[in-house]
Amino acid sequence: MEEKQPGVVARWLVKSEKLFRTDMVYVFRSSFWMGISQAVASASTFLLAIALTFVLPIESYGSYKMIFTVMGVLQAFSLTQISVAVTRAAARGEDRALLTGFRSNLIWGLPKLILAAPVCAWCTTHGHRDIAWGIAFAVPGALLVQGIELYGPFLVGKKEFKLGSRLAVIQTLVASALIAASLFFTRNVVVIVAVYFGANVLTHIPIYAWVVRAFRVRESTSDGAAAVNYGWHLSLMRVLGTITFQLDNFLVGTLLGNSSLAVYSVAKAPPQQLRILGKNLSAISLPKLAERTPEDLKRLVPRKALVVLVFSIGLIAAYVLGAPYLYKWFFPKYLDSVTYSRWYSLLILSFPLVLFQNSLIAHRETRAQYVIETAIPIFKTILYIFLIPRFRLAGVVGCLLVTEVLHIVLVLIFFARMKPSPKPEVLPEVLPATESSL
Repeated sequence: MEEKQPGVVARWLVKSEKLFRTDMVYVFRSSFWMGISQAVASASTFLLAIALTFVLPIESYGSYKMIFTVMGVLQAFSLTQISVAVTRAAARGEDRALLTGFRSNLIWGLPKLILAAPVCAWCTTHGHRDIAWGIAFAVPGALLVQGIELYGPFLVGKKEFKLGSRLAVIQTLVASALIAASLFFTRNVVVIVAVYFGANVLTHIPIYAWVVRAFRVRESTSDGAAAVNYGWHLSLMRVLGTITFQLDNFLVGTLLGNSSLAVYSVAKAPPQQLRILGKNLSAISLPKLAERTPEDLKRLVPRKALVVLVFSIGLIAAYVLGAPYLYKWFFPKYLDSVTYSRWYSLLILSFPLVLFQNSLIAHRETRAQYVIETAIPIFKTILYIFLIPRFRLAGVVGCLLVTEVLHIVLVLIFFARMKPSPKPEVLPEVLPATESSL
């Protein structure tokens, strides 16, 4: 008697299960190494925040945050999403995108430098000399760091998570040590900002040079022009998003004062460190999603998103319970931040959205991304105008939560409408660096 062959549905289920299991092994392996580097980075950021809130008065800390806020707004006028394009290019063997991306980042960063001049002049004439000088150091420093640290996204595209984690830990520890040392000698906000960016530039340069040499980037046959062009599109569509990402800080500082900005910044700080886990998920998922067809993604991504959602709910519950103790022990001057911080942590629920949005990026759903990245900032800005004057800090947090709901809805709609591909794209083999090359 012939053995009965499994039906079409049974074969589909077996294939889906194998793909899902393989992808989950990939996620856990890669997230382990990225988690180590992120844990070091988060710990360094957290300790620096504690040190700054202790050594600086609330007004001075507000000025410090305003410098980074203005720098973040000006950042919109540069290739903010070139890192995503470099990751995608590296996953496809277009290694020279690392070099092309660095050069293009410097060239397209000139508008940011030009716009910084009148901003500094305005701050000086209105009596904010410390903010003006801080911006003068922060903007060019951020531009250099943005280009040099592209080796990180490049290694992610190569799936060299262990190597990338080791390099990131070394860079973070050295830079953090230099920044911490400066706090023993100065309380000047401008000097602290200058040391912050100077330390990051100096520690990134040798690592960038080593990665270029170890991976023989200059020998790649692809010039990476297509990747940079895609990075330009991604950056252009997110100009409004980058500005409105900092708009809450800017409006709070200008409308409610530097003291309120300090309280709000401290309220956001711990949840934002937790939300970086979503950034890690984005980094490790993009190379893998780029290898799948839209048909595969529509079948597999919702399951993975459900797992991430369960994790997100647990993370929020733990934070809401522990927030009062966290602020009592580490930020005793900012106990007013606890309530806002608890509500802000609900944004962690959007972690699963990363998988859906990266699916759109991986398959160049440019029109969908333009719609999302334009509608969300406009909607958020309108809410800010109406809610901040009336509800103050509570209005800011409420605006962010409502906007995130709209963001989720739009991404899911475009994910469901994602165009099928005629056939899977065959990717070139990736040749990783060897351990002996370290």
